[in-house]
Amino acid sequence: MLKKKLIITTGNQVYGILLGFLVVPIYLHYLGVEAYGLVGLFAMTLAWLAVLDAGIGAGIIRESARFKSGAVESGDYSAVIRLLARFFLATSIILVLVGVPLSPWIATGWLNVERLEHSSVVVALISIIVSVAARWQSEPFRNVLVGHEEQIWLSCFNAVALSLKYLGGALMVWLRPGDIEAFFYYQGVVALFEALVIRIKGGRYVPAAAALRKPIRELLAPLLGFMLGAAFANVAWIAMTQVDKVSLSKFISLESFGVFSTTTIAASAVMMLNLPFYQIVLPRLTALKAAGDEQGFFDFFRLATQITVAVITAVASCMALFSYHLLWLWTGNAEVAAMGASVLALYVVGNALQVIYTFCYSLQYACGNLTFNTRAFACFLPVFVPVIVWAAYHYGAVGTGAAWVGINLFLLFVWSRVVFARFVDAAFYRRWMVADVLPLMLLGLLVPFGFYWALPEAVWAGRLSTLLTLLVLGVCALSAALSALYLRVNLAALLARRPRWG
Repeated sequence: MLKKKLIITTGNQVYGILLGFLVVPIYLHYLGVEAYGLVGLFAMTLAWLAVLDAGIGAGIIRESARFKSGAVESGDYSAVIRLLARFFLATSIILVLVGVPLSPWIATGWLNVERLEHSSVVVALISIIVSVAARWQSEPFRNVLVGHEEQIWLSCFNAVALSLKYLGGALMVWLRPGDIEAFFYYQGVVALFEALVIRIKGGRYVPAAAALRKPIRELLAPLLGFMLGAAFANVAWIAMTQVDKVSLSKFISLESFGVFSTTTIAASAVMMLNLPFYQIVLPRLTALKAAGDEQGFFDFFRLATQITVAVITAVASCMALFSYHLLWLWTGNAEVAAMGASVLALYVVGNALQVIYTFCYSLQYACGNLTFNTRAFACFLPVFVPVIVWAAYHYGAVGTGAAWVGINLFLLFVWSRVVFARFVDAAFYRRWMVADVLPLMLLGLLVPFGFYWALPEAVWAGRLSTLLTLLVLGVCALSAALSALYLRVNLAALLARRPRWG
């Protein structure tokens, strides 16, 4: 059953990612680049919602799992969930009551709209606010379902909701091209439908109200500490990854924001490529550390690093060097490709550095101590956030992309040394960086740079030839990176005629 849940959940994630990539060129073509900026704004608010919920959601999942196992009384569990559900409902109502009257000001005072009708933008913003509020008030019940291990039902329903959202949205813009109001009305209806179904289904797992054994404050006290700790980490992550989007929505035109949203979706492929592997690495490292197998822990840590660096560097360098051709192939829009190429290149590089840096987080996670990480980012945020906002104000999306690269260069090459010194030792850090990271990073750059200088302009003449060229380039870059990794890992073993991971 666990394997079945894992396959279905992973399949649902992949399905959502593929749909998200599929509909972008359709939306750009039928809605226009400026209108797509509103879609990007919608996606940004949903991303904020998902991360903001993670703190409280983690607590609800934990309590639901404990109730399912019999560790929590029915009345206590019901009281806690119902109280949290009322909190979510109240904040949703406040969001609507405050956000809807502010929509006209947001359309003129915050967003830089050039060609769209003011009334259409206001309608879109109201639909976004209602959609976000509907999803927010249903989140406690979604987390209840997760805690009760209803992942299969949840994944199947999510697939239906994603199909309605993306495929239905694509059909809507095809039937009514350029009609922003119709598109966002439709998205609002889908959001309300999804929230209603989740609330009804999740509500069935919450027992009826009963007499409490303890005051509600005592029931919430241990849960609040857990939720606040998780919430802080997620708020820090929001500030790191989303402040550029909020800043740019104010400082650049809505059309440019639409291009920016397109490029960040493309750049997220680097993160998504690493996600399945990371979900395997983290539990394995934790298990090895818990078992006291120090040699196995460090060997696996280095091997996982080598695989990640080889693959991510090869893919990211291809995407960064050929960013214009990739965007043009994907969107079919030469103007979008020209405007977004440099931004895509910068965010791809920043994301690749971030992926490699996550091994520092993995080290702390496996050691069971994230306090150091939390305190560090509490100190970093007052510096990082103003830098990103300043870059957005002065240099637009290129500035935020450069700031993202700079932040991740600092984390990987400066801060990681401090982390290793705290949790392992400086000598292991030097071996890790000099033997595992830098050589494979440089090798991963060789083939893409070779293609970049050697390929004639004729290979980019049409979309078919561009597709074939990028496919050949990707295969060659990955093959070269993995071959270099194989030689790096097994050269000593081949010479000694005995298998040994380096």
